Amino acid sequence: MQLLLRCWLLLLARATDDECAEESCAMSALQRRAAQLSFDASDALEEAFAVATLSTGPPSFALCGGKSYDKSQENCCGGEIYSLTSQGCCGNSSVYTFAKQGCCNDEQVFTYGVENCVPHKLKPDWVNPNVTFECAEDWPPANYGNYWLRYCAAGQHMAWAMTPSCKVGWLSVKQDNLEDAEKQALDACQAKATAYNGETCYVFDRDGGGCRRQRCGTEMYDASVCLGSAL
Repeated sequence: MQLLLRCWLLLLARATDDECAEESCAMSALQRRAAQLSFDASDALEEAFAVATLSTGPPSFALCGGKSYDKSQENCCGGEIYSLTSQGCCGNSSVYTFAKQGCCNDEQVFTYGVENCVPHKLKPDWVNPNVTFECAEDWPPANYGNYWLRYCAAGQHMAWAMTPSCKVGWLSVKQDNLEDAEKQALDACQAKATAYNGETCYVFDRDGGGCRRQRCGTEMYDASVCLGSAL
């Protein structure tokens, strides 16, 4: 670079010799020309850098399991690179393919048509908002499984009444209207609860609003998805 600059200065000096009669004039011309060349070179470098930055953008690469991947199209899951358009990451550890698999409770991969997934907190669709039933999270309890299955198969105009502790319950089905079903379930439940522990009964389910969740032995399943097949 220095050699090239010297050559330019030599040529310029020769050109200025014809224009300047004095040595001081030639030296001033050389200094002005050298300053202009330095300024032009600096501008050219800045422009080239700006164009390169605009065309490529900031670096989007990262490492996953020792391998490089493009963060705009891929991601890292448990040390494995996966595609953002066709795959996902389950539980930050396992890669699954959208077209064939799903991620159950953000914990484990399951295959469509072969396995099913029951959400941890699959609550009944309707639960009395004014009462906290102790068994709502794990409904139905194992000792209520058969009764709940029969209740859900009964059809419309039905109600399930129960104490908050879930220790006493009563069902009423196939009534002329929902009000009659609720009254009969509450009256029968209350008579039993008063004699047992003095708790108050409340309507837990009306017209099968919670029948999506079912039990088969010790296993839970979603009746709207599994069509009665235990997981």
